[in-house]
Amino acid sequence: MPEGDTLHRLANALRPALVGEAITGAWSHAWGPLDALKGEEVTSVEAVGKHLLIAFAREGALRVHLGMRGVWHAYHRGGPWKRSPEAASLWLETARFTFVCFHASQVEWSTSSSSQRRALHLGPDLLAAEYDFSLILARLRRCDPKRSIGEVLLDQRIASGIGNVYKSELLFLEGLHPWTPLGRIDETKLKAIYGLARKLLQRNVAMGGRRRTVFGALGGPGGARLWVYNRVGKACLRCGTSVATRRQGDQARSTFWCPSCQAEAPETLSASGANPLPSS
Repeated sequence: MPEGDTLHRLANALRPALVGEAITGAWSHAWGPLDALKGEEVTSVEAVGKHLLIAFAREGALRVHLGMRGVWHAYHRGGPWKRSPEAASLWLETARFTFVCFHASQVEWSTSSSSQRRALHLGPDLLAAEYDFSLILARLRRCDPKRSIGEVLLDQRIASGIGNVYKSELLFLEGLHPWTPLGRIDETKLKAIYGLARKLLQRNVAMGGRRRTVFGALGGPGGARLWVYNRVGKACLRCGTSVATRRQGDQARSTFWCPSCQAEAPETLSASGANPLPSS
């Protein structure tokens, strides 16, 4: 599934081609022709967590969630498409280009981008210009302390932008077993995890391209891109132990980890000796 960095790169690519342009034609799989958008000027294209919001001059907004398979293509107007029109979830046409989103999991229309934001119930975007960990911490304190850290990292209501790749990679880099209960991790360690997530997301946005990399941001051996994600059965690049995998959480997402580097700890995991995360 595309993660926060992918959506921000997508927004950065679409923005200069769409903002300020008038829509000459639009269609969605759910509604058919979107005649109300004809003549509408695009005022903004932005990523919010894993969602893309396209706003228009008369306060309307489209929200697109790519899900597991979604992808955007841009074509010169009238040019051939590389995928079947039957796979299109949404297309927007301007005087010069046609922008097509294939296989999106969600396409929704709202009267305003602000109402779209409220409806998402998202936590702070880790790629937002302003970052305040205290806002994330307040949400963490409302969580069940028995909930595993692997599930918590994927919860977009706590902080938005982390997906399944980053979840496994962050926990490896921080030496945490994915099933460690949230209540056993102190505030300093949690701050380090989310701070590293922001750092990796930012660097992958800056690097561009579609291939996410952790080594590209932090450096690593042998030109590999990732430490543990999708490497089940292969030797850990640090200790040589075989990388393990297991389904986790209500969505049964695959989690990858090194059983040696991320061994289950019998006591509270702490980055600084501070007390575990308090509940409120």
